[in-house]
Amino acid sequence: QAAAAAAVLVRPFSVGISGGPSFIQGDASDAFNTGYTIDGHLRFKPPVLPIAFRGDVGYSRHGVKGGLGDVIDPLSTFHGFGNVVFPIGLPLVPVKPYILGGIGVGRISSGVSGDILDEGGSRSETRFGWQIGAGVDVS
Repeated sequence: QAAAAAAVLVRPFSVGISGGPSFIQGDASDAFNTGYTIDGHLRFKPPVLPIAFRGDVGYSRHGVKGGLGDVIDPLSTFHGFGNVVFPIGLPLVPVKPYILGGIGVGRISSGVSGDILDEGGSRSETRFGWQIGAGVDVS
């Protein structure tokens, strides 16, 4: 009976939201500040596996450093990621820390203000990326 009751309590699908800092890497870090990200999540936790799978869809924005605000516009990204979530701690505790990692794709947009080289306008491109993170599930 206990196993049957435990099986009833398992919810394989869940949804969530998160937000936090978004760090710029590479050459773009010369022009853009650390920004923020807001994500929505759909998680699938197979009852027989110790890990979960999570899909994220979100938006990130990064401000422009120093005097570059007169030249370029802030950087924004719409993104989607597929992640593997590794819980840390005891399975029956209602507050569960976790770490995650995954890969995905994002649509990156910024713009050029004014008339640099007599042209202004925006630039968008699609790029692959990765993410790592940590958090806390509350159930």
